[in-house]
Parts: sequence; structure tokens; C-alpha cells
Amino acid sequence: MYLAQADTPAVIQVEPRDAAAVKLVHQQWSVQPQVRLRRYGDGNPCMRLILPAGRSVLRYDAVTLVPDTTEDTSQRAPKPAPDDLPDDVLIYTLPSRFCLPDLLRNEAWSRFGDIPAGYNRVQAICGYVHAHLTFSYGSSNPWTTATDVNISPGSTSAATSPICRSRSAGR
Repeated sequence: MYLAQADTPAVIQVEPRDAAAVKLVHQQWSVQPQVRLRRYGDGNPCMRLILPAGRSVLRYDAVTLVPDTTEDTSQRAPKPAPDDLPDDVLIYTLPSRFCLPDLLRNEAWSRFGDIPAGYNRVQAICGYVHAHLTFSYGSSNPWTTATDVNISPGSTSAATSPICRSRSAGR
């Protein structure tokens, strides 16, 4: 549910990618009041719309098939220099309003800075996230950040924590 003071252009990103590893079986959008939805992509499927002044309710339902497998990994995977990263992965290194590097940086370096950069550091970060956070629908709101979730007593999140995307590759 959104309350807008005036007609507000918006980009909504909730759809999963219909990629080789994930099969999108069914999806359905519902918007009240009805507005025009336009597809947009920034590498992820997005929907553009104008939220009218007042109350709007958006609902997205989907059924996906996800294989119960893990991705291939290598403990010897090299840590590339930022300049050597392919252009299409740079978007994953950018800060987000949900993951505030200026607030998480010191904690991240104190927890993981002594681990050599590379696979083992990434695994340590992911291990911390999986041990420290619990997924629970309705436990956050649109303004909840990784910092909020990380310091909350129950460490409960309604979204996958972006801390795992932290700057594990180095400063």
C-alpha cells in the first residue's frame, strides 16, 4: 500500500528474472486503482507506473520453479581488480539505499578484514548473514535497511539481506 500526496511516477522492481536457472511459471499484477503499467528493464524486469494521489495497492503474485542445486564455486577463484571486472557486473558493486556502506563498513572490516580477500571472505560474510538473520514476512517495511536488520535484536528481515553484497572484494 502506498499513500502519495500527488501523482508520483514510480519504478517497481519485484519480478524475478525469467532466467535459465529460474523458470517463471505464472505471474500476475494487480493495482488498485487501475493504472497503466509499462515494462522497463535495467538488467532486471521492472514495471513503470504513475501512482495517483491518494491510496494505491499493488500486488504481485508469481509461481517459479527453482532448481534445488548450488552454483559451482571454486575456492581458488581469483579476486579480480575492480578495473578487470566485466561491465555487466559493475551494477552489483554499487551502493544501495538498502545497504549503507558508510554505516556497515567499520563492522564489516572488523569482522572480516583479517580474512584474505577472495572466496573464503565471501563465504565468511555469507555464513554470518545466514547465522545472524532470519527471514520473516512482514517484519520490515519499505524503509528498512541492512543496517536496521543487522542491529535489530531478533535480526529478522522480510528481504534477503544485502550485507552479503558488501564490499567483500576489498576496499
